[in-house]
Amino acid sequence: MKAMILAAGLGTRMEELTRSTPKPLLPILGIPLLAHTLFFLWKQNCSFAAINVHYLGEQIEEFIRDFPYFEIQFSREDALLGTGGGIRTALEQTALAGQFWVMNPDCIYDPDFSLGRLEPKLNSTTLAFRPRSPGSLETGFDSASSAEEQVFPVHFLEKGTLQYCGLSFQYASDFSNLLPHIPANVVDGWRTKASKDPSDLFGFLYDGFYFDAGRKQDYLNLVEREKLFPLTYKAELAEFMKRWKGI
Repeated sequence: MKAMILAAGLGTRMEELTRSTPKPLLPILGIPLLAHTLFFLWKQNCSFAAINVHYLGEQIEEFIRDFPYFEIQFSREDALLGTGGGIRTALEQTALAGQFWVMNPDCIYDPDFSLGRLEPKLNSTTLAFRPRSPGSLETGFDSASSAEEQVFPVHFLEKGTLQYCGLSFQYASDFSNLLPHIPANVVDGWRTKASKDPSDLFGFLYDGFYFDAGRKQDYLNLVEREKLFPLTYKAELAEFMKRWKGI
C-alpha cells in the first residue's frame, strides 16, 4: 500500500496556533497530528508515503527524519500547488505511482478500520464518506445505490446525505492531464468523474471512529476532550511513538 499525505498548507484556519508551527505538527494526546496519520498507515501495512511540504516544511522534515516504519519521501513546493497540483508534483518528485491513498493529517482515523479489505473492490477514484450532519457547511454528496453496497457511485449534491471525510483512493492516471508544479484542485477531477452517466466517482462508508481537527475550534475542542479516544488507541499509539522517538 502507498499513500500521499497532504501537508503543504498554510494552516490559516488555525489562526495563531500555526504562526510558528505547521498544522501537521500540532499535538493531540501530546503527539503531532502527522504522527497519528503515520500510525494509521502503519497499521494498514503501508510500505511507502509521499508527503508534500511548503509552509514551515523544514520542521516537518526534521520531525520525520528518523521515522523507522516505512519509506517516506518529500515533495517540496516552492509555492502552494493545491491538492491536485501537489499530488501531480509528488508523482514527479517521489516514488509515488500507480494507485494510492490520499490523506489529510488534520483528521484522525480508526486504525482498526481496514483499507486493505477495500482495495480489491476499488476500480476508480473512491472517497470515504460519513453521514452528513444537519446544517453542515461541507460539500454534500449523494448516491442512488442501496445501502448494502460496500462501494457505490456518488454525485455532488449541495444538501446530500454524505460528507467526505478527508480520505480517498486515487490513481496516478487521474492526474495525467495536469502539469507538475502548476496549481490545481483535485475536486475539479472529481466533479468531472461525477458528471458522467453513470458516475465514475465512487465512495464507501467509513464507520470507524473519526476526529476532524481541521478548524481551530474543532482542534481545541478535541484537545479538551481527549478522553474520547479509546484506551487501546492511546496504548498502541504510545508504543508506536516509543519505538520511533523513545518517548
